Amino acid sequence: MPTQFPIAMILVALVVLFHAPRTFATSININFSAFGADDESVNSDETAIVGTDASDTAILGAVNVSGSGWNNILLGDNAGVPGTFTAATQGGMHIDLIDDTGVDSGADLTSAGGNFFANTSTATDNATNRAAQGEGGLMQSFLLLNGNETVTISNLPSSLTANGYTAYAFFDIGVVTRTYGLTANGSPIFWTTDTTGTDSDANEDGLIDWLQATGTTAGSATTNANYAVFPGLSGSTFTITGDASVNGRSAVAGIQLVANVPEPSTALLLCLGLMALATGRWNR
Repeated sequence: MPTQFPIAMILVALVVLFHAPRTFATSININFSAFGADDESVNSDETAIVGTDASDTAILGAVNVSGSGWNNILLGDNAGVPGTFTAATQGGMHIDLIDDTGVDSGADLTSAGGNFFANTSTATDNATNRAAQGEGGLMQSFLLLNGNETVTISNLPSSLTANGYTAYAFFDIGVVTRTYGLTANGSPIFWTTDTTGTDSDANEDGLIDWLQATGTTAGSATTNANYAVFPGLSGSTFTITGDASVNGRSAVAGIQLVANVPEPSTALLLCLGLMALATGRWNR
């Protein structure tokens, strides 16, 4: 009978541990805006990443972030006229990045390579409807990376890297038939657009139809994918580079870095150890 009290208390602690509400992990969220238009941004009254409609699939691991926690970075236009991104990064300066709470994360965005260009999705995208969802603004414009062009996020905070993190790259499908490729921290990914003119909101319901790119070679490129996942990352630097092996450029609409949430295995082992000690003590 005396062994039941400490064991019962430990079991209660385990229940509390596994059912306690969890907060969102720390994240750094970047949206590339070609011209700074409202429908190309994730605004303060919006939230991106979503996928709540029955015909849409939420991205596993990505987090919903208020517009106030997104870095809307102005690019250069199609003619190469410098915007905030090009002027700052190509001039040897960096862009300060906020985290998902809207405060300075300490991380910096820089670039290296040639001329950076921006573009927007075509009129086949339902921009007015999708922009209201937040993710529409994320996917409505993108940065074109050539094979010699690199975007780097450095000085990542320990709140993001302590348990490792996962990176997500987003890219609109568009309407041009082309195979794209990019490399993130050494891991390649490829995707291909088809000739149907399908965009990322194929059924025009105002929500993105998410499809993950999983091909690691041009021959295994995923057709009409619009995002890629790079798990198991660590260290204070994240680098994404265009791949020149196929078409010489890659379209990147946005990037999200999400801290991994540690599993409660350590706490579980501690509780099991306490249970063993308690059982031994009360059985003497």
